[in-house]
Amino acid sequence: TSVKLPDDVHASVMKAFDKCSTNKEQIPDILRRMTAGEVIDDPDFRKLLHCVYLETGFIKEDGRLLVEKAAALFPDKEAMLKILQECDKQVVMSNPVDVVIQHFKCFQLTTPNRLALSP
Repeated sequence: TSVKLPDDVHASVMKAFDKCSTNKEQIPDILRRMTAGEVIDDPDFRKLLHCVYLETGFIKEDGRLLVEKAAALFPDKEAMLKILQECDKQVVMSNPVDVVIQHFKCFQLTTPNRLALSP
């Protein structure tokens, strides 16, 4: 299921992608892959995702996801909260970039919902 972000949140996310990306031409492909549920894990993507999450205020300084804030983006907040809390329990604390990618991977692998991301 594809979930559309509220306009203000979508604008904030797109602004963060633009600010954080070192290769702006790749943004549409990255968004397409994320929306399709692909698990992306390479060093550049890790840094980009961490920066986007930080810029948009969805993580703490240590990289932990603000699960309540993230769950609120979905129509079934309670179901998403359970998924995100379970992902949070699985995170092995390390550096903030690795923590973010652990959350992202778990989300991509366990949720039936996808954020509809487009430039």
